Amino acid sequence: MSKLEDRVSWLNHNNKRILYADYSGLKGDDLMTVFKKSKQTQINAGKDILLIVNFTNAKANNEIVTALKQAGRELDADMKKTAVIGLAALHKIFYNGYIRVTGQGHKTKTFNSVEESIDWITSD
Repeated sequence: MSKLEDRVSWLNHNNKRILYADYSGLKGDDLMTVFKKSKQTQINAGKDILLIVNFTNAKANNEIVTALKQAGRELDADMKKTAVIGLAALHKIFYNGYIRVTGQGHKTKTFNSVEESIDWITSD
């Protein structure tokens, strides 16, 4: 497994398993490599997935935005909650488009850090 694929891992908090995908500082092919690993891990995980994605200082392009939207639609039924971290102003435009396309606004929320997101994502 490459170091990039190591950016997709499982966390445990409040006796719940959380998938963490760290895109921070990535762009282009590196970002796509992590995305593909994250998507495959989600597919393998099954239902009721809790997901934290970190986009701090990431540089998304049209290819990754399209892939994220498509995966959001495909995996919507399996996702319980998603916390999104580190969205800059431009990312928020992409995020709002993602929410419109996937219809996941009711189970997705943005945060500034993993620490802020972790209690929300494990509540219920």
